[in-house]
Amino acid sequence: PINVKPAAELQTEPVARHVTITHDGLEVEAKAYREPNGRYVTLRAIEAGEGAARAEAINRRAAGWAFELTRYDWAEYTPSIASIVERAIVPQPPDD
Repeated sequence: PINVKPAAELQTEPVARHVTITHDGLEVEAKAYREPNGRYVTLRAIEAGEGAARAEAINRRAAGWAFELTRYDWAEYTPSIASIVERAIVPQPPDD
């Protein structure tokens, strides 16, 4: 991140949500916010299985904070639908 601010200062609703689940059951949820003054994510780890200790450590550091991303990182994290889905090819009717 290039900056950090209290998550309570976010003015918008999330525009994207991503959940990563590790092999030991740790879940990390990231929510992306497009703010008037930048692009931010919040992180929350969900305690599960063997990943509970790591979840606690993540939440201790990340809870309550919003992390500003660079434009490049934002584009990698929140790709447009057009960039990841092929446009449907609509067959043209035959010329008669």
